[in-house]
Amino acid sequence: MGKPAPVDVQNVDTQHQLEPQATYAPPSPSIALLFSYCTRRDALLGVFPAVIVSLAAGGIAPFMTHVIGQAFQAMAAFTTADDLHARQQLNHTMGIVALQFIGLAFGTLAFSSLMSSMWLWVGERIVMRLRHEVFVAVTSRDIEWFDLLGENKANGDDESVGAGGLMAKFAR
Repeated sequence: MGKPAPVDVQNVDTQHQLEPQATYAPPSPSIALLFSYCTRRDALLGVFPAVIVSLAAGGIAPFMTHVIGQAFQAMAAFTTADDLHARQQLNHTMGIVALQFIGLAFGTLAFSSLMSSMWLWVGERIVMRLRHEVFVAVTSRDIEWFDLLGENKANGDDESVGAGGLMAKFAR
């Protein structure tokens, strides 16, 4: 997963950047764009295992329907309450079904927790890189660029945020 091209902040026309750009079109959403800031290490240690654990967590639900089917089949096979062997067979089958449900519940808890923590780890790594890149881009600007941000606000442009507003947006 390749890193996107760095932004050349030194050669940006400040007046052009402050005006709303009608020609700018944001990139279309895609999986590649979503994971464009992942390194190979993140992909190998985070994304790939998270996908595998997600598939395993999603595969538990079909097993639950199979276990419910076993319970209904045992109840349908129960003939009469007078037959001791039939009652014992029903109790045995329902006990196994209950243990299977307990195992599936623990599996669901474990896989769902692991899946959530892995995806959160991947997301935090991506956000950390994005914040770092924004920080580097903003701090590498000349001081005049920040002064020009405030000039548009004085002209009544609500789109302009000024240096303080830019810092507030960055801090979110």
